This record gives sequence, C-alpha cells and structure tokens, in this order.
Amino acid sequence: MYAPGRRWRPQEKPTNPSNNHLTIKKEYFIMKKVIALLLAIALSPVVMAQDRNVRLDLFGAANVVGASYDARFKGDSGLGFAVGVGYGFGIGNWYEIHGVGVPVEINYLAGRGKHHFEIGAGMSNGVYFDKITESKTVTLPDGSTGTAPKEVRTTQWGNFLYANVGYRLRAENGLVFRCGLSPSYGIGKYGLSKSVFYPYLSLGYSF
Repeated sequence: MYAPGRRWRPQEKPTNPSNNHLTIKKEYFIMKKVIALLLAIALSPVVMAQDRNVRLDLFGAANVVGASYDARFKGDSGLGFAVGVGYGFGIGNWYEIHGVGVPVEINYLAGRGKHHFEIGAGMSNGVYFDKITESKTVTLPDGSTGTAPKEVRTTQWGNFLYANVGYRLRAENGLVFRCGLSPSYGIGKYGLSKSVFYPYLSLGYSF
C-alpha cells in the first residue's frame, strides 16, 4: 500500500540516521526565515491592492491537503505568485513518512472574465518524519544467530520541484475553483527518481 504522499518515498534506508540533527535544525531555521519573508510580502499594501484569493488545496503541490494564498502582481490576470502549506504521508513495506511542506510558486493567468488558463512553477520545502523498520542481528538461545525487526525514527529535510497546468474559475460571487495537473520531480535520495503527473483540485474565495 502506498499513500498519495509518494513524493517522499525513500530510495534507500539511512545508514546512520542519528547524524542529521544539526543539519535539520539549521535548515528548519532557514525555512522559518523564508516563510516570514514570504508572509511579509503577501501582507504588504502593494500586494493586498491586487486580485488575491485564499483556498483549500487537494493533492498537487499540497501533496495531500493544504491551504494557500494567491495574488496577482497587477490587475486580475497575468503574473502572480502563491505560497502555502501542505501535509502528506507515505506508507510502504518498511517505512512510514509524515511531513509538512511549504510550496512557493510563480504563476501566470491567461484569459478574461471568470475563465482562465493557469500555468506555474515552484518548489516545496519541508520537514518529514520517518519511521523505518530495519533488520538487526540477534543471538538465539541455542547460540545461533538470526534477525529481528528494529524501528528507527528519523527527521528528514526534503523538497521537490513542481509545475501547474490547468483551469481556474473565478466567479462573480468570489468563488475560486481550480483543477489540473502538477508534474513534479523529487530532489535527493528521499524523492522520486522520475517525474510524476499529479492532479490537483482547489476551492477558495477571491477578495
């Protein structure tokens, strides 16, 4: 069985998971700084004066479920950006992964009125918590050796690149609906070894 959060599937078991604590702490600090900067931009008067929306996201850059903020740099179409937070998980024969990621993207809307074609590209960075079952050698009562399962818990920093290609409806009452495909590519040994065309669906409100 494998859940929708398959972008985080480990390609190999870690050999020494206890050595990543300082790296994760440093990268988590950097991620907090990046999020604070993005929120400052999103809440600035310049961006607040443009067309913007908040929405609930399923799959795509959110992986399983998430929320995001989207705005145009000028007017109600053309170039804009989105920033959000998403949660996902993955389950395999010898691992279980849960994680929270922060997708950040630049996007473009083409069209007039309430119907738009959208395209965008970005990166999601996050912290993932792994539970991996390894085999350890044990000595049996008769003096022979055997193997027994050993549970190892680790914290991993991971990211993936993604793109959005789809349709966006912005109704007169403020309702926002999105659907499309989100090709993605994992980075590093804790991502996918090839791209995946991942669907996405969003429902939100424009203001």
